[in-house]
Amino acid sequence: MKVFWRVPVLLLLAAALSSVIYQVSAVDGSVGGSVLLPCIFTDSPSTKVFWRDKDDNVVLNIENGSPVYSSQNMRYRKRVTSIKEEIGKGNFSILMKNLQVNDSDTYVCTILPGVNERRVQLTVTEKVSPTSAGKTAGSSRGAAGPSIHQVVLLAAVGVLLSC
Repeated sequence: MKVFWRVPVLLLLAAALSSVIYQVSAVDGSVGGSVLLPCIFTDSPSTKVFWRDKDDNVVLNIENGSPVYSSQNMRYRKRVTSIKEEIGKGNFSILMKNLQVNDSDTYVCTILPGVNERRVQLTVTEKVSPTSAGKTAGSSRGAAGPSIHQVVLLAAVGVLLSC
């Protein structure tokens, strides 16, 4: 009989934590180059997407399927664009051009409705010399390890299943 209470508790735990779990990607770029900061969310239709830097400056807003450049911070004007043809497919990635070292930052893509986030850690370095040919500008190091929310969720599931 005590098995039946586990399912609703697990569902509530998963629902509560799923709204705050986010992905982290790492992207490398070179001064003067361009990078694509990924933000793909195909789970449900989205009407608003907000890209911000760590200081909460507007990198780019996407509303009703179109980029909104009027609210963009001057630092990103004419350097950050979206791929309009991809927005309808749930691809809210942005292209950042003419990279500068001070573009190294954590960028957050927030997708509404709901609270879904994608985080991208951009590292911009001086141009790569020929001796380090193994690395290319714009290469992605992939997603970071599990977030604390995912670890807590897995631990809670383990405890509940062991009861």
